[in-house]
Amino acid sequence: MSGGRGYGAGVDRDAIDSTFQPTHLLRLAVEVLLDLPPGLATPAVSSALRELRRRLAGAEMTALRTWGLSHRYLVIRPVSPGSLPGHDDLDKITAAIRTLAAMGLITADGLNDDSTPAGTGGPGPPP
Repeated sequence: MSGGRGYGAGVDRDAIDSTFQPTHLLRLAVEVLLDLPPGLATPAVSSALRELRRRLAGAEMTALRTWGLSHRYLVIRPVSPGSLPGHDDLDKITAAIRTLAAMGLITADGLNDDSTPAGTGGPGPPP
């Protein structure tokens, strides 16, 4: 689907951003803290951070359901750093996302305004 919008509809990024604003920075901070050096990452601290990450993810899913974004958008969860898929499953995930992106069905930072991934022959500068 190069050269056009593909099958993707317009996306209201402001609605998405405002839904996740309360938890976004907290979630990023927790992800950074989960990579503490071994001397600082005691089992109790690591456990508390994992629990906080779980609660923040729950709050984000509640926000999606509350504001109805899941009725308008397909939301793909990020891969959990705590339970990474095996090589074969990772290849399947990558192939599926590439297929959706090629059809103009994914919007994210790094994609052109028309939902065509940069460098795939669609409008916009190459990566």
